[in-house]
Amino acid sequence: MKKKLIFLIICAITSTLIGGCSAESVAERYLPHPDKKDTETAEVKERVYMDKVTGILRDFDGTLVTVSNGESTYTFDASEATLECAAGMIVGDEVSVIYEGVLEGTDTSNVKTLKVVDELHTKKPPEEQTIHGTISGLTANTVTFRDDAGQTYLFTSAGAKQYYTGGIAKDLPVYIHYLGTLPQADPESAVPAEAPLIKVLSISDAEPFAAPNLSKIVPQVAVPEEEEAAPEETAETEDGAEQQAEVKAKKKAENKPLTAYDKVRGQLQSEELGTISFVPSQASEAIPVDLSHIPGYFPGGTVAGTDVSFYYYGERLDNTTLAGVSVLFAVGEDPANVRPDKLTSHVTGTVVGHTADTVTIRTADNARLTVRSKNASTYETGSEATLTINPALTGQSGIYE
Repeated sequence: MKKKLIFLIICAITSTLIGGCSAESVAERYLPHPDKKDTETAEVKERVYMDKVTGILRDFDGTLVTVSNGESTYTFDASEATLECAAGMIVGDEVSVIYEGVLEGTDTSNVKTLKVVDELHTKKPPEEQTIHGTISGLTANTVTFRDDAGQTYLFTSAGAKQYYTGGIAKDLPVYIHYLGTLPQADPESAVPAEAPLIKVLSISDAEPFAAPNLSKIVPQVAVPEEEEAAPEETAETEDGAEQQAEVKAKKKAENKPLTAYDKVRGQLQSEELGTISFVPSQASEAIPVDLSHIPGYFPGGTVAGTDVSFYYYGERLDNTTLAGVSVLFAVGEDPANVRPDKLTSHVTGTVVGHTADTVTIRTADNARLTVRSKNASTYETGSEATLTINPALTGQSGIYE
């Protein structure tokens, strides 16, 4: 009986081996095949460890993002990251840097930054603040400002609303509305403290800031009338009658009230504290206009390419100058009323850094601007770039659109 049982067991094993379940195939279930990757191990290796650091934004130079969290400060390379901050890169704002890899202390060299976001769902957005002082310098993209405490700052002001009720001049007292945290400034230093990550919203000698009623800016006075001189004696001819008519028409034009004004439109090229250079619509060369005693309202700032209109009284001698007229006030175009594809305002400068979706340039007037761009990675550091900006789209963000 025992012999028969042993025989049956041997037969069962033999039939199993013959049926394809060989010793080799059984071993393959448990031993790694030399030509096959262990998919399970590969999946583990492909897993990416992601984390974030949340803190206060201290600096952003176009590529490197510096945040502080408690007593620790981290600097991340954001050259391949996207900037998804609703408030833009404004110093003092709370942001989160999302990265892949393992962070060792404050050493960020072994991690890859994926994106920078601000925690708007857990905190309030940056609050608007106001500072009072005097202007010591004003260009198309910057304002040099000395506050009432004697501290001097250099702000990037491209796209900021501006309104000067009595003109633009050095030491003009103004109010600046802004977002962000001001840097430390030395009252004894002649060099202004740069504040490129402060978002300037408006500059004006009036508080609160309000768009002017243009109809009230025009002086409501008339030119004093002079006694009409007796017409020169002319021959009783048709030509003489025409000459007399011309004299009367000229005298009438000279005595018309200042409310009967005209305007010329053109593109702003540059600004230098009270003097604006612009190209009239029918001219090819820029001409300067002194605004030191002329009201000016610029809803989209004074960046290059902005359309500006000068309202004046008098008769222009030709289409290329404003000689012979009295300029009454200047008004820049409102970017909110311009189709985006028709906007011509732009900034030009040297590329100092980029991320996956932004380019940062430094302009000739020392402004540092970060502009959104779909082709950001194609801009090389040190190259020159001209970027279109739309103040209406930028809004209160520190990143220009």
